[in-house]
Amino acid sequence: MNKEFIIVRYGEIGLKAKKTRQLFEQALIKNIKTALATKVHIESLKKDHGRIYIQTSDNKQAVIILEHIFGIVSVSKAIKTYANHNDISQTIIAFLKKTKNPFDTIALRVKRTGTHAFSSQDIAISVGADICNTFQCSVDLSHPKTEIFIEIRSEDAYIFFEKIAGPGGLPYGTQGVICAYIDSLDAIIASWFLMCRGCSVIFLIAQTTLKEHVEDFLKSWYVNSYIYDFEERKDTYPQITKISKTHHCLGVSVGVRFDKNIHKAIDEILSIKQECNLPVFTPLIGLTSEKIKEIKERIGIHS
Repeated sequence: MNKEFIIVRYGEIGLKAKKTRQLFEQALIKNIKTALATKVHIESLKKDHGRIYIQTSDNKQAVIILEHIFGIVSVSKAIKTYANHNDISQTIIAFLKKTKNPFDTIALRVKRTGTHAFSSQDIAISVGADICNTFQCSVDLSHPKTEIFIEIRSEDAYIFFEKIAGPGGLPYGTQGVICAYIDSLDAIIASWFLMCRGCSVIFLIAQTTLKEHVEDFLKSWYVNSYIYDFEERKDTYPQITKISKTHHCLGVSVGVRFDKNIHKAIDEILSIKQECNLPVFTPLIGLTSEKIKEIKERIGIHS
């Protein structure tokens, strides 16, 4: 029964009350379908106990897309088999023989949901023994050369070898609408943090040179949004106010940071608050240049 699946995990969504969780799960699935449809064909998609299981025409490409979907904590390419010792063991051994990657130590990470005649530890011990006997390797739970993950759910077992991190947070569009005033690359990063919190973002471009960066950013994170160009306009604050009212925005995000110029940052925040009468969101306010560089690389913004 060995079939290849993609496992999608989400975290914070699962902590919500039942009705809210269902709405957020529906929003996440809708966002996943929309993003995947740009490059692959979805053959199946199923939600089950905090997981989403997907089969596509190109699982490798699908994983690249899914790790850029807000609300997803991690993604794994997995092999589905029957939840018994023999099938799990044979599936893992066949995969390891096929990959031909050398290794001398392994660690099995087993999780189990449902009622079975065996425990997670039973599977880890018995399957681990089969692998060690086949490949003449040993077990090292602290620093293994190869990690093998097994998730047993009722009659099925999912086997995978890595967890690829997603952005986490909440599904895009499940919270309010925010205006992002884009006068620097830092401001684009600030908008990313709000997207991670589920906010829809309207982009207000203060410099034409930044428009291409915003468009590339939106494509890479599979988000559609309104973009307004404020280049050389003298009525910036009235325009922010007007657009915010049009889109029912809850506030304005900016990319100000205290480590650059604390007085300038405070002046900008106060000006927007006073002139636009809107809350100002400053997710980068306390971050250092080193941390900003790290985040830029993470989200794919290039100077």
